[in-house]
This record gives sequence, C-alpha cells and structure tokens, in this order.
Amino acid sequence: MRVESAADRLRVQADSNRTTVDEWTRCGDHREQVTAAVLTALAARPTGHRKFLVLGAGNLNDLDARVVLDAASSMFLLDVDDAGLRRALTRHGLQRDERLEVVGADLLGDPCSTAPLSELRGSFDVVLSAGVLTQLFATVAARYDDPTDLAMHTALLRTRAEHLDQMMKLLRPGGHGLLVVDVVASVTCPELIYPAASPSLAEVLDDCIRRGNFFTGTNPYAIQQAVLDSGLTDCEISDPWIWRIGNTARLTCLLHFQTGTAPELVSRATQGRRSRGGSSAE
Repeated sequence: MRVESAADRLRVQADSNRTTVDEWTRCGDHREQVTAAVLTALAARPTGHRKFLVLGAGNLNDLDARVVLDAASSMFLLDVDDAGLRRALTRHGLQRDERLEVVGADLLGDPCSTAPLSELRGSFDVVLSAGVLTQLFATVAARYDDPTDLAMHTALLRTRAEHLDQMMKLLRPGGHGLLVVDVVASVTCPELIYPAASPSLAEVLDDCIRRGNFFTGTNPYAIQQAVLDSGLTDCEISDPWIWRIGNTARLTCLLHFQTGTAPELVSRATQGRRSRGGSSAE
C-alpha cells in the first residue's frame, strides 16, 4: 500500500500501535537496555536540567516510563498517533501525571505538521528515538513499487539524515541523543531466534554488515560516521542485543551522541565555514 498523505501515515502508525499493544512482556529485555541508557544519560545532566523527549513513543513498550519519570525533571512524548499514545498512558496509569506532556506531530510531515518540533528546538537534555528509524523507512519505502529502485535508496538515506538532524536540533548544548536502531531481523538472520554463546551478537552484527544483510540505512557504523560528519566529536555504539517483537527477533543497538557546549558550537561553526566543500559520505 502506498503511504502518501499525512492521513495515510497516521492510519499506518495507528495500525502498528494496535498490533503491538500487547507486546509489553516480550519487549522486557529490550526495554531494560533502553531504560538503562536513558537513566545514564539523564544522570549525566545537572539536577533540574533533565528534560526528556521520546520521539515515536507509541505504546511505551520501549521504556519503563515510571522509572524514567522519577529521574527526569519532565518528559515529553511525541507520536503521530497521539490518541494511541494517550491510551498507552491510561494503561500505565500515567494519564494524569503533570510531569508528562503529549505532543502530536508527524516526523515525515510538511512544515505545518512538524511545527511542534520547530517550537521545541533546543529544549531537551536527552532525546530518545527507539526503533523509529525503521518505521520511517517502511513508510518511505511504501511510496515505491520497486524495492531495488535507486531513488528509494536515496530517499531512505535522506530520511536518516533528516531524522538525525531533527534529534540534534531538539537538544540543548551538551544534550544527549540516543538512537536505538533495529539492524536486521531473524527472517534473514535466523540465528537470532536461538542465539548461541558463540559467535557473540557483536560478531553476528559485524558479519551481517559485511554481507550486506541489514535494513537499508541502519548500518550503525554508517550512522556513527554521519553523526561525526555533522560536526559532533563523539558517537558511541553500544553492544547489540535482541529485541523480540511480534514473531521476529531483531538485532538492535544504540548510538549515543552528545551535542557540544556553547563555546564548542561557536568553534565548530567557524571550522565548518573554513572547510566547506569537503568530501561527502553516503
């Protein structure tokens, strides 16, 4: 099905949220990994400066929202399906928590539908995008009839660049970005269903990357390079883990980057003007 309009994107995401509404238990290991990373990032910020944003919050299966709320000064939850998100808050008994704010916005939309993002620029100490990238990719890919179309490949990489840019612009100087990426599924990597001690998941990941067995645009090393090419000086890739969702297992990792402080940003802007016109990466 082609996904062209904002209404189409809302319908697809609402259907996805309904499909995964009962995945809380299966997502337990994945949720522990994501929650731990969020808590570490929040703890690195000064008390009172722990404003937290979740992009594509969905059913809140990726995050132990109650635990994170105790560590954050406030939490913003963004999703195109804000009605589904509000239902998730009700299921978790968080619908009346004044520390929470729901933001309805379409990450792939036109300037009007992404206006809430523009209003929030430079507001957050920690921004989390968990499994959002592949959802955005699926929406973009649905516009093309031929999965081998080079135009589709270009569009996916452009979507990745735009999403990273969105995250960076939402952060305050010194803020932390956490990008959780599901790289490959058990459909093409069956060893994820019953993983063995050897090879390790890190070795499985590297083997998949070498063989080109990963979702287009999700190569964590390419994403890391894209972050560094943007002017940031540090981007770390976590050890991979398995995210069980639906009938599949997905090899997943987290990229953690931090924006510069105000003096660093001024310095990088000056350097960027001097070096403009250099080589570009994929």
